[in-house]
Amino acid sequence: MDAGNDHSSNITRRDFVKTSSALAVMATLGEALVEHSQVALAQTSDNGEGPRVQTVLGPISPEDLGVTLMHEHAPVIDWSELYGHPIAPIEGAFRQQVIDQAASGLQAFHNQLDGWAKSGTIVEVTPIRVGRYPDLIVDMARKSPVHVVGCTGFWGEALAPMHLWAAAMLVQPNGIEQVTQLYVKEITEGMEDPYGEPGAGFTDVKAGIIKIATSTYLTALERHANTAAGLACIETGCPISVHTTDGGGLEMAQLLLSLGVSPQKIIIGHQGYKDDRENVRATDYHKQLADLGVWVQFDRIGYPNYPVEDRAEYIRPLLDAGYEDQLLLSHDTVPYFYRTFWQEEKRESDWWLFKEDPWTLILSEVVPKLNEAGITKRVVSKILIDNPKKVLAF
Repeated sequence: MDAGNDHSSNITRRDFVKTSSALAVMATLGEALVEHSQVALAQTSDNGEGPRVQTVLGPISPEDLGVTLMHEHAPVIDWSELYGHPIAPIEGAFRQQVIDQAASGLQAFHNQLDGWAKSGTIVEVTPIRVGRYPDLIVDMARKSPVHVVGCTGFWGEALAPMHLWAAAMLVQPNGIEQVTQLYVKEITEGMEDPYGEPGAGFTDVKAGIIKIATSTYLTALERHANTAAGLACIETGCPISVHTTDGGGLEMAQLLLSLGVSPQKIIIGHQGYKDDRENVRATDYHKQLADLGVWVQFDRIGYPNYPVEDRAEYIRPLLDAGYEDQLLLSHDTVPYFYRTFWQEEKRESDWWLFKEDPWTLILSEVVPKLNEAGITKRVVSKILIDNPKKVLAF
């Protein structure tokens, strides 16, 4: 280093523009945070009932949830619109078949609850315009004794492009605020109607959780969309469920916490395989997440990289470290999936019945494995019943 030519105190025009732009963004976000916090305070007046859980059929007491599967999809998933193609047909007799099949899966889950709880709940986390059909979800829920919580939120870019509607908003100067207000509208008034042009119509089916996503490394569009989710959470109190892809959970938790989101509103999902991007088993990483106060969720159970047999080996170290109050479980599965989403022509015959009973594995196979590992029914009940009551009520 040439001490006689120290330029460390100089700043280029490019640096100045970058710094100024960053400060402007932070100032804008700061103003938004203040505004959203004020709205949130105004909405916390005591209604005499305390916090409620918002299901697709209306609010319920958290005491009514029972055994709760925190990350599921029903009755369908269809990524067609993410590729700029029409949605796959769900009409006539097939529409009823889809609803009946999903209701049958819910009933199979409900039939397992004897000795655990009177009722059960699934948290349906299919994002906006990815096969999220409020009418189908409501019809399914009406045919079952199982409660269903619906979601708002846009998909990320891990396995498919972000929806063009989200991207078109997010590249605008006030894009974060536009998406924030969309999420708030879906929580407080009702979800968007997916059968018309994006944003043209809305239902009266309210979301009870915000679903967001990160790639292995958070992309720019994901950062903007997920910032909007944080602001919507602050405004409404609605919890956030985070999809991760072989990493990214820690960065997502840090982003949301930096916005002022309560750690008890943040669920870091899909834990249990390469969560730190490198190691198949990342116990220290899970503890690092738990140290932040967020929820650590083990789902995708039963998928090839998430076998039933070793789930206790991931969960037990966190219990031994004292984190039983921050753990959640789920399957992340769906009855019907449209496999040829990249093709322009959409045919009813291309719908795939992925699983007939998608929500039974945890109680039938995972819980016995946990018990064999010395994890008591009391602790399992806390993970499946008590912890979801805390995170879902607002």
